[in-house]
Amino acid sequence: MKNYLISEAIGDIAGSAYEGRAHRIKDYNKVKMFSNRAHFTDDTVLTFACAEAFINHLDMTMNLWAYQKYADFHDTYTFNSTCAGSVGPAMICFLESEDYVDCIKLAISLGGDADTLAAIAGPMAYAYYKQMPDALVYQAMKKLPDWMVEVSERFDEIVITKIKI
Repeated sequence: MKNYLISEAIGDIAGSAYEGRAHRIKDYNKVKMFSNRAHFTDDTVLTFACAEAFINHLDMTMNLWAYQKYADFHDTYTFNSTCAGSVGPAMICFLESEDYVDCIKLAISLGGDADTLAAIAGPMAYAYYKQMPDALVYQAMKKLPDWMVEVSERFDEIVITKIKI
């Protein structure tokens, strides 16, 4: 496996088109993975900055919390950009998904902070399902600046070496 960071970028880029009240979406079947409005956001910048911190051996920690069922909150979920309002729902999208794209679309179709939710859920789905559509990887890389593509490649080299994939 490679393109670990790109799995986040795809979620962020796909979700970015659904940010803002005028663009939020609840209909799963109408979610397009990359529209003309799609672009990377602060979520990708921060993810890549964290990867650079990892490459440079800085300590990082993450706390996870309990979850409920997607159907229990889908219809009432609203925009919430806080950690508490994003991490749990993103985890649930992953846990109830059938593949990488399904996970991203579940996250976006919550109608909330779409890029953040998809950027959190996407890497979990990629790690679990071990595949992303090549076309999405290609499209995401075209939208990212050269420095992010280079960090992604360096990050993959380190992860592959340490995990021996």
